[in-house]
Amino acid sequence: MATQGGKGTKRGKKRTVKERERDLAFIARHYLRGYSQNEIAVELGKATGTQVTRQQICYDLKKLQEQWREEQLEAIDELKARELAKLDHMEAEAWAAWERSKEQAEKTKKGRRTGGRNAGEYAEVQVEERIGDPRYMDLVLKCVEKRTKLLGLDAPIKVAETDEEGNFLGVVRMPGIAATEEDWAAMVAQAEARRKAQAKPTEH
Repeated sequence: MATQGGKGTKRGKKRTVKERERDLAFIARHYLRGYSQNEIAVELGKATGTQVTRQQICYDLKKLQEQWREEQLEAIDELKARELAKLDHMEAEAWAAWERSKEQAEKTKKGRRTGGRNAGEYAEVQVEERIGDPRYMDLVLKCVEKRTKLLGLDAPIKVAETDEEGNFLGVVRMPGIAATEEDWAAMVAQAEARRKAQAKPTEH
């Protein structure tokens, strides 16, 4: 291969897998340090003894960014799975504690009687009925809410807005559990039907 102006050998063949991985590592390192594409091309050319164009750096950067996005998505999915597992365990513990808090509680009352045939120490077992500790149910609900947000199931729903008299005004989106397009179409149809009914003149 010929050299051009002492700037290194011009690349005339496709890079090997090893060369491409080497170039990507070099480009990533310099890109993250704030080098421009032209500057990276110059530095990579010096390091490899070849002529590197800005177009090649641009192409390689796009590949790097695709890899980073995929790695980020995988990391997010892994993080979600880990957090969901924690929530599952926490909710299971809360449910178990809730069930225990509803069980009968036994209390032993001790004392001493004086005089009579039953004089002496005694112990009485008292059974207390319990309705459950609401703190555990609140924890369950918080786990459900957290899971819903983590999975993106708390998307806003579309609702038909009306005035105080029920006249159709338009469309708004409210936070809550996501509604289907069929639900939305039904709500709009009902609102439109009410509006048309209200617009008809009253017959005497």
